[in-house]
Amino acid sequence: MTSVSQKNLLKLAEENKHKGDLAAAIQNLEEALRGEHSLDVILELCDLYCANKQEDQAYALIKEEPDLFSNKQVYRMYCKVLKENNFLIEALQLKEITGLELPFKVQPVSEEKQQQIMQSFKAKKQVNQMDYESLHKLNLVNFTTFAQSILLEPISEFAVRLSLCEDLIRLKLKDKFKVWVLDDLTEFIPTDTLLLEKAPKYKEIISAIGAKFSH
Repeated sequence: MTSVSQKNLLKLAEENKHKGDLAAAIQNLEEALRGEHSLDVILELCDLYCANKQEDQAYALIKEEPDLFSNKQVYRMYCKVLKENNFLIEALQLKEITGLELPFKVQPVSEEKQQQIMQSFKAKKQVNQMDYESLHKLNLVNFTTFAQSILLEPISEFAVRLSLCEDLIRLKLKDKFKVWVLDDLTEFIPTDTLLLEKAPKYKEIISAIGAKFSH
């Protein structure tokens, strides 16, 4: 639902937009979202973020939506945001999930920028969420090759290796990948591997932990 105050701010933002003042329009919509959820405001704000070269903020905002697929407007905006961010890898995963072509064509960044992303990632002592998301700007060949190189580094962060494995699984790749697990080098085929959250042992452990803390 969109409240009266939110509708007023939407109207002000529309006026700002017509005047070419995107910063003021964004400020009004950000104010509209403080303490209140409104899908109308979120969709318009994502659109303005993209128009104002703040596609990373559009991505963060749309990903907060609990369901990106059932609502056609949300799904279309999600796809547009992937395009604006050059998140080809996530787009390919989305294509695997839906079995459909996306409404927008998503391209990776230039080869030069891809090389910069990979070099910068390897140089990081600690990787944050934004650093990891930058890998989704790679093309499929560079992503899989780079992922394999990281998975073969025993000193790489466990969280990074886990995220890479999950990305490869979502891509449903049929090639074998090697990864260090508890000081052992093992192999897995992404398309034949369950995501951790869907693995029976993981569910059993989480259920046991939940039962323990409930008491």
